[in-house]
Amino acid sequence: MRNFENAVEKVRIGKAAAELVASGALFLTPGTTVETTATAIAERRPAGLQVVTNSTVAAAILERCPGISIHLTGGIWLANNRALGGPAAVETVEKYRCDLAITNIGAIDAAGCLLEYRDEEVVVARAMLRNARQKVLLADHTKFSRVATFKLGHLRDVTTLVTDRAPIRATAMLLHEARCRMVLAERT
Repeated sequence: MRNFENAVEKVRIGKAAAELVASGALFLTPGTTVETTATAIAERRPAGLQVVTNSTVAAAILERCPGISIHLTGGIWLANNRALGGPAAVETVEKYRCDLAITNIGAIDAAGCLLEYRDEEVVVARAMLRNARQKVLLADHTKFSRVATFKLGHLRDVTTLVTDRAPIRATAMLLHEARCRMVLAERT
């Protein structure tokens, strides 16, 4: 696994998110917090799970589980995240309807907009959210104070936020108004 900021918090978030995964079909986007979720899913060794992902890292983590079927999207190589993106990846995602999508995010602004740093990743994540029944957003506490350029969506577009700390009151109000359930990852 790559080195990343807030590693302890992201592992806790990943474990909490993995608890939301049952058999069925799952979208996974690239990113370090999703990678910790893939690790926690692999440790649980679920049977009958289909994973559709554009993250080669998540696919490599999950490959050790014979009960998981992995589908890679194809697309343009995005070396920074060891992922696949662009129109070909979106086209593949549009062929699926999954029970759950799990994504992380670069930033959440004061208005509740979900922001990322690369458009090639955003278009794929947006397609995954559009084609999932339940949408889970993973965000450690630092994401609430960052800015980024490309808009993935809004807090109202996700059903569950998994985070390591309760957000400030204004963000908590946005979550309430969006009817987005918050799961606080347990401290170990």
